[in-house]
Amino acid sequence: MISPEWLLTAAHCISNDLFNLPLAELWTAVLGDWDRDVEEYSEQRIPVEKVILHERFHNFQHDIGT
Repeated sequence: MISPEWLLTAAHCISNDLFNLPLAELWTAVLGDWDRDVEEYSEQRIPVEKVILHERFHNFQHDIGT
């Protein structure tokens, strides 16, 4: 998370063969989670409102998503 409004990730994590369209409704940002199998109560879950891929993203070229 680079600011309260922006999360930076790799574009291939949000747009791949399984998820052809980067739909925000498919994603939830999870912060502070150390073990996904254990409920630690320190996690913050933030719904993603919009997904933006680099305009020249292709496979691992320009691999940036916000």
